[in-house]
Amino acid sequence: MKCAAIAIAALALGGWALPAAADGFVFQSQAAREQETVEPANPGSIRTASVQVSFARNLSIASVRLFVRPSERVVAVHFHCHRAGQDGPIAAGLMAPGRFAFNGNVLRGTLENVDVTGADCADTIGDPVENIAALFFAMRQGSIYLNVHTVDNPGGEVRGQMLPRAD
Repeated sequence: MKCAAIAIAALALGGWALPAAADGFVFQSQAAREQETVEPANPGSIRTASVQVSFARNLSIASVRLFVRPSERVVAVHFHCHRAGQDGPIAAGLMAPGRFAFNGNVLRGTLENVDVTGADCADTIGDPVENIAALFFAMRQGSIYLNVHTVDNPGGEVRGQMLPRAD
């Protein structure tokens, strides 16, 4: 994975164009209680949670759009690193930690390298996730999931594995 990230960076710096977002640079998930590894302790309030992540062609940024209904009881939102059915550390914080905030039921913003903090991911997926390019490759391998934490379920109420968008 490190070699691939270096190769992509070298291509981007050399002026080579990468495929457009529709050609494999968009990931999505429909988060659900059933995907949590531990049954949430309290009855959940979230009815819908869906996320889409679009990576820039040069893998320098990633645009995130999360829709949660209702969002009033959400206290934290993160991307974690591990395969489906396994818990892992935070790879990137969107909210608490993170600088994104809800506007109604939508949380949106742009992830930059500074937002990606998954050095501990090496223990769970074999490689650290410390920048946008590494986050992209980890998503492509099926090793990143979204977790939405609420007042009622601080360990996580809904979870969704990030998968390439089917066009």
